[in-house]
Order: sequence, then structure tokens, then C-alpha cells
Amino acid sequence: MPNQEQRMEDSEQREDHASGSNEPLAEEEASVCSSEACDRKDLEECPGVDLRAVPRENSGVVVMVFHIVFSFISFAFMLAASCPIPWLRASDGRKWTVWKDESGTLWKDYACDHKRAMFQAMEAFAICGCVISLACFIAGVMQVYGVGHLGVTFLLSFINIIVLLTDWALLVNQYHKYNCPNEIPYVAKVNRLNAGFALVFCSFALMLFGTLALVYWAYDIFVLSEIHRDKFSRGAFVSTLATGAVLTIATVGTTQTMFEQYYENYTLKIAFWHIEFYNRESSLSEYWDLNSYHCSSFKKQMHAGAAFSILSDAFLFVMLLCSIGAVYQRCYKWIAIGFGVVSWATLAVCWAIVVSVRYKTFCKDGATPTVIGAPMDTDEQRVSFEGFVITDGLGLIISAWCATTLNLIYLGVRG
Repeated sequence: MPNQEQRMEDSEQREDHASGSNEPLAEEEASVCSSEACDRKDLEECPGVDLRAVPRENSGVVVMVFHIVFSFISFAFMLAASCPIPWLRASDGRKWTVWKDESGTLWKDYACDHKRAMFQAMEAFAICGCVISLACFIAGVMQVYGVGHLGVTFLLSFINIIVLLTDWALLVNQYHKYNCPNEIPYVAKVNRLNAGFALVFCSFALMLFGTLALVYWAYDIFVLSEIHRDKFSRGAFVSTLATGAVLTIATVGTTQTMFEQYYENYTLKIAFWHIEFYNRESSLSEYWDLNSYHCSSFKKQMHAGAAFSILSDAFLFVMLLCSIGAVYQRCYKWIAIGFGVVSWATLAVCWAIVVSVRYKTFCKDGATPTVIGAPMDTDEQRVSFEGFVITDGLGLIISAWCATTLNLIYLGVRG
């Protein structure tokens, strides 16, 4: 009997010990369940990103009204610019519209192909700007009445800004540059940019300010909901914008002239892909292939520079995608930095190659051209660019490299 009682006591002690050891587990499970329930409750109570929402607070209503008013004024300006009002006017009263030249000839019947294409492009962009401005106005009104979509409003606004800016830039280009044989630029005739130019520029400025105000308002209302505010990284967001700008600069730089030389009547321009003879009197260009030098070492070095530039752009694009992810997920930050460092290194190699081409002499045993840097397209020739000046293409690439350096440092410290 004593042994049986002892066994019963031992059994009771083991049961008490087991129940005691299970209590912390039960409390932990209850805590986890409570935490999950709170998270679900927060998600249910937290307002989601509804792009169809009607702006109810005063700031949202004011911003949307301003955007609607600016869109309507932009539409009115572009409608007026599309009418036969002067876009250019000479000191003697002659005027050019977006439809006709000073003699009344329609641009579609103009003899010079280049100028005809330029003004017809201005016509098309003016009409598109007019239509899209009206669409922005309608989308804003629908948003206020709760039947629109903010994504559509943003999309139309950004497209309209690009269209209006392009139309304005085409006119400025035509004003300062002559594109037909035996013609001089409009600016040399003491012509003046007139009402059409002013209307297009004002329309662009209004849409830009209205869209930026809308973006600023939507940023606080939709992007940073309370449940995401702690995860949001402002540093990564700024770095993403900077990466997109640097990618644009580097890509444009790859397509532009690396260095050039000015002669009496023409300009010789050297790019990754060709050599351009630009006749400043006739405003006509003649293009030659890099093979025209018959110097393989020069061609290989230029192609190597182009290859490193393209690789840099590709890695920079991946960095942009990872930077977008790093805005809410910090783990993507280091992946973005990794691709950014590779892009930085390849871009450095690219501009170093181009600078070495500028100061190096290729095929020294080849024939010497009568004009420095000009291809003869006969036998192997001596290639040298002594006296050439570095221009926009290489300048943009080096600027992109410097900006990438600062961007990587900023992303590493503040991202």
C-alpha cells in the first residue's frame, strides 16, 4: 500500500508539472492569435487605396477644382492656338500659322520635306493637346462626382504634359534652326515668336502645375495609409526618382554626339554609331559609317564604348525596379545598390573609353586626311581627333555617372 500511494503521488506530480509547462505555450498561442486578430482588425478598419474615391476633405476638393480649372483653361488655350492665329510674325507684318506659311501655302503642300514634316507634326500635337486637355477636364469632373478614376486622371495629365511640351519644343527648334536648302533661320529674319507660341507654353505650364498639385495631394492620401506608413522609406522613394532621371540622361547620352569640330562652313560630329557632316549654310547633314575610316582599332574601341554604355543602362534599369521594391521592402535596397554599383562601374569604363578615343591616334601608319577627323573612305587612314571639343553625348554620360555616385551614397545612407 505505501508503494501504491507513492506511485499515485508521483503520477499527480507529473501531471501538475505537465500542466504547468503547457501554460506558457497556451499563453503564447493566445498572444499570437490576439496579434493576428488585431492585424486583421487594423486591415479592415484602415482605409484602402480607392482611386475612385471622392475627395471629401477641403484640401482634396480645392486641389481637384484647381486641376479642373487648369485643364479647361489649357483646353481653351490649345483650341485658340489651333485656330489660324500667328505662331511666328516678321517685323514687316508677315505671319506664319500652324497651318500655313507667310505666303498662304498650306504646310502639306510645302516643297521642303523637312519643314513640311515639322509643321505637320506641330499640327498633330496641337490637335492632340486640345483633345487630351478636354479629356483631363472631363476626367476631373467625373472624379469629383465619384464616377471617375484617379489613375485615368493621372494618365491623361501626364500624356498631355508630354504632348504640349513636344509641340512647344518643335516650334522652338524650328525658330532657331533652318532645315531647307538656301533658307536662313526665322530668328535671323528678326521674326518674333507670337501668340501661338505663348498659348502653347501657357497651356503646358498650367497642366504641369495642376498635375504636380494633384500628385502632392494624392501622395499623402493614397500612398501613405496608416498601416503602410511605418514601412514606407522616403529615402528609397527619392532614390527611385533619381534613378529614373539618371537612366533617362544616360540613355539619351548614348545616342548623342560624343565630340565635334567646327570648320568654316560645316561641323564634323563623331557619335558611337556614325560620323555626321553638318553643312551650316544649307542645314543639311551627310552621314558616314565608322567603317569609312578603314581603321579597325578605332571602330572596335567605339563599339566597346557603346557596349559598356548599353550594359550600364540595362543594369541601371534593374536598379530602378529594385529601388521601387525598396520603398516598402528594405531587403531590396541592397539588391538595388548591387546593380547600381555594376552600372556605375560599366558607365565609368564607357566614358573612359570615349575620352581615350578623343586623345588617342589610331592607325598611325595609314594615310593622313586633308581634314582632321574626316573619313576618306578609300584606304586605311590615320584617325585623330586633335582639336575636337567634347559635347553633349559624353557630357550626359559623365553627368549620369556622377549622379549615380551620389544616388548610391544617398540610397545606402537614407534608403
